[in-house]
Amino acid sequence: MQVRPDGFDATWKWWLPPAHSSFGDDVDLLFYWIFWITMVTFVGVEGLMLYFCFKYRRNPARKAIYTKGSHSLEVAWTVIPAVILVALGVASAKTWATTKNPADPSFPQEFQTTIKIVAEQFGWKVFYAGTDKEFGTADDFFETNILNVPYEPVRRNDAGEVVEVLTEENVRILLGSKDVIHSLFIPVLRVKQDAVPGYLGNVWFDCQRATDPGPDDKHLTSDAKYSEDGRTLVDWEESYEIACAELCGLGHSRMKMSLKAVPRVDWEAWIKAKSDDAKLRAAAGG
Repeated sequence: MQVRPDGFDATWKWWLPPAHSSFGDDVDLLFYWIFWITMVTFVGVEGLMLYFCFKYRRNPARKAIYTKGSHSLEVAWTVIPAVILVALGVASAKTWATTKNPADPSFPQEFQTTIKIVAEQFGWKVFYAGTDKEFGTADDFFETNILNVPYEPVRRNDAGEVVEVLTEENVRILLGSKDVIHSLFIPVLRVKQDAVPGYLGNVWFDCQRATDPGPDDKHLTSDAKYSEDGRTLVDWEESYEIACAELCGLGHSRMKMSLKAVPRVDWEAWIKAKSDDAKLRAAAGG
């Protein structure tokens, strides 16, 4: 998450940023289960190794003995990891189906917004379908490293938990790559999907928190405005950070994109203005 210039920062969960998608908390729960199982296993195995290194350190007065090993121990350290892996697979099945399996009933049956993203070294081209919502027409346009989507308005209780989705805003991304394998990573939405050359994949998300429009209370206007002397930041607009999570070349570290989640009325106004410009350029032969 990108921290706002005024110092605002949302509540982080340990080292994880806030989760703003409907499935974010489910992903986090799986992450913590896997983390603690791995941590306990690591500490136990390393602790035993250090104990045996100390207990059976070289001692000239001790005579070596022969042992056949333990069949029971071998069965145990085979069966226990297998049971844990199966349990994690079962526990993650629902979340995986919701986020990745179009055939599952929990997978969204309708998408209010479809955007195409093509990754290349070292940036993202984001294609918008325009006001007609169809790709390949005169009002299409693209932005570089800028992803703007409608946010999903929800009602929350006093604890901040979502109790009702007021209007569904499912966003489908058609994801491809121009050159090598990249990976679209949106930390605050718990989304990570590889972009593969020659293949147009699907990934979806919703964002249940709008990015802050800044002091002027206007979305999709300007990233930052400074005073006349250039020293004081007088207006800004919050954005979430998107990164490439697949090593893709020398410029991998700078392959970033900004995400802004805004009310649909503001998003549609922005789309219309950009679409009108695209149609004028198309009519002029540009």
